Amino acid sequence: AFTDEDVAVLQTLADQVALAIENARLLEEAQERVREIGLLLGRRGREGWRQMVAERPGWGYAYDGIEVMPRDAAKAAEEEPELRVPLEVRGEPIGHLDLVLPDRPPTPDEVVLARAVAEQASLALENARLFQETQRALREAEALYRASRAFGTATSLQEIVRGAAEVAAVLGFSACSLTLVTAADEERVPTQGDIHSVLIAEEEFIPIPSMADFTIVDRTAARIALRDPGFILIYPDAEDPQAAIPDEVRETMRNMGMRGMVTVGLEARGRPLGFLTFSSTDPVVDFLEERAHRVRTVADQVAIAVESRRLFEQTRRRAERERLRAEIASRVRASTEVDTILRTAIRELGRALRASDGLIRLGAGDGAASLQADGGVVDDENEFA
Repeated sequence: AFTDEDVAVLQTLADQVALAIENARLLEEAQERVREIGLLLGRRGREGWRQMVAERPGWGYAYDGIEVMPRDAAKAAEEEPELRVPLEVRGEPIGHLDLVLPDRPPTPDEVVLARAVAEQASLALENARLFQETQRALREAEALYRASRAFGTATSLQEIVRGAAEVAAVLGFSACSLTLVTAADEERVPTQGDIHSVLIAEEEFIPIPSMADFTIVDRTAARIALRDPGFILIYPDAEDPQAAIPDEVRETMRNMGMRGMVTVGLEARGRPLGFLTFSSTDPVVDFLEERAHRVRTVADQVAIAVESRRLFEQTRRRAERERLRAEIASRVRASTEVDTILRTAIRELGRALRASDGLIRLGAGDGAASLQADGGVVDDENEFA
């Protein structure tokens, strides 16, 4: 039999084993988190470098033995290098460094030196990219903040588009437009809409006159909007014949002087409202998930602003109707004469509705008052059968 002392010793050992197992589990979990973070950083780094290279194809510099010049301006022929060292960040290649050594192979010391320089250059390049990415993210966050404030204080659709254009500008787009659906076909696919646009020229935002009930050219976006109001549709390059862009959309983009376009669906309470479109004079390449998230965020805020404005206008009109009803009812009840009541009712209602003509009648024509208005001047006239 175990004594109390034996039980205490065994319990202590069991506690130590349990603690060791828990520590091992926590260590494994921490290592897995570190691995996931490393993979995430690697993926974000690859996306960031891919975007930078896509924006400036052939980005590099050449040395001709005398001076350094942009690679495109270098006159030296592309020779097979005796020494090529990769530029890598976290094991991912981002470029390479080539050296042409006349009539001799590199020595081991030269290889070591070149690799050391390439390693330091890669580290400096990644730090520069991260700094630029941070600055860009800051500009985008500031633009989103300005846009949010604009949406909250907007009194017109044009002001809402102007707010969205703040974000479009920092994302590198040249125009922003809002299309609100006004008509649809028998399948409920949007066919017409009111379009409100803003052009972006450097730091200026130029409003374009709105177009009412304009035919929606992008039937693809219209159909997708019906199925999935929260969609994002990317047309990368109107000048690329291989790009999957409808012919009518491609022609419209060319007429606008645009090459790339991103269209985002707008929805409120589960129903499609229309589209928010960002257009660019440059191709839209490598549209990263983070940028798509920015655009989606703006679209959601635009949808809320548009719906809030609609509800506000609806409430305002209802309040105006109630005010007019109360005023007219008060004036009508102010008299006890039938003839005066008839004249007051038709006159006040005609003025409220800006009617050019009207008639109020009792019975089969025993008493009537007609309204005729010209330029806001109302004349009453009695008619008796």
